[in-house]
Amino acid sequence: MNAATNLPPDINRADTLRATAITLLAIAIIMVTLRTSVRIFITKSLGWDDYLMLMGLLINQTLWILNIAKEGTSIAATYYGVGRHIYYLSAADAVMVLKLNTIGQPLNLISFFFVKASILALILRLKPKPMFKWILYIMLALMVVIIVTGVFISFAQCQPFAKNWDTTIPGTCWSHQAFINALYALQAITIFSDLCYMIIPIFILWDLQMPREKKLSVLGMIGVGCVSMVCSIAAIPFAQDLSASIDVSWTIVNLASVKIGEINIAIIVGCIPPIHPLFNKLRDCFAAPKLGMGETYEARLARLKLQPSEYAILQKERNGCSQGSANRRGPSVSQMDGSTDDDAMVLQEHGVPARRPEETV
Repeated sequence: MNAATNLPPDINRADTLRATAITLLAIAIIMVTLRTSVRIFITKSLGWDDYLMLMGLLINQTLWILNIAKEGTSIAATYYGVGRHIYYLSAADAVMVLKLNTIGQPLNLISFFFVKASILALILRLKPKPMFKWILYIMLALMVVIIVTGVFISFAQCQPFAKNWDTTIPGTCWSHQAFINALYALQAITIFSDLCYMIIPIFILWDLQMPREKKLSVLGMIGVGCVSMVCSIAAIPFAQDLSASIDVSWTIVNLASVKIGEINIAIIVGCIPPIHPLFNKLRDCFAAPKLGMGETYEARLARLKLQPSEYAILQKERNGCSQGSANRRGPSVSQMDGSTDDDAMVLQEHGVPARRPEETV
């Protein structure tokens, strides 16, 4: 504490916050780009889950274009003084910090809604039983309640709305205790939702017979639930500190770091299952071929338990990586000895009915 002015030292934590935001932003953009590319060029199955994830990323990062979104407000706010004690900021910068924080609150909620909805849409693509479908729809409705409630709290804290950042204008704001009560209620619903994200997919995974790639999709949903729940719990004390503090530009750093990590890690984890076919493609391209000299086309069909039409589909998919090594009498052993789960997924994407477990190799 500065003895002469009774103020804390002028320390700046902006670089740490900025580095965290930019690093996670870059990784999230790369993952969403890979996900979208795989769905367009490899599996040719771009769906609602991809559009929702793109929307979540765009809303979260749009300040780079529109100067309004949450991730962007975290970065832009560091230039106006976030990370420093508010006592050392100019009046204009202090107002801008409060304004960016106010705008960022509802946009962070909306962005996270799209990311979670993307994971739900991904699970619905697995075609679970009707009971599980209804549970997923109920979870979606619960998320809508959380978002609407959170946005209402953001806009209702102060009337008029501009009083959130300009304390000189006439108006009223909620008391600290009212804000804390609303925060507890919202976080309780959020944590319950996250628990559902972790538990329900386990039952879906247990119930369904599906390829490994699809099981990874369900596990991705569990991962998002874990990340979100941990961040929701961690955010509670930081939000309490922020609501009770007049030193907003300094106190907000901890909460901003948690929220940046929460949304971007959710995006990253949610994109891992859809890009799994890319790893399969790379494996097929670079894996060392297996020797199968002398094996006839008919023998391969019998060994792999495939119909000729199914065999042709898989050969066409793999030709892009290994045309030069294809056996002229039929597809090569090295091309057809990949993962049974992966082959089943490719066949299903081409309209071939899934086999019972005892029918697969």
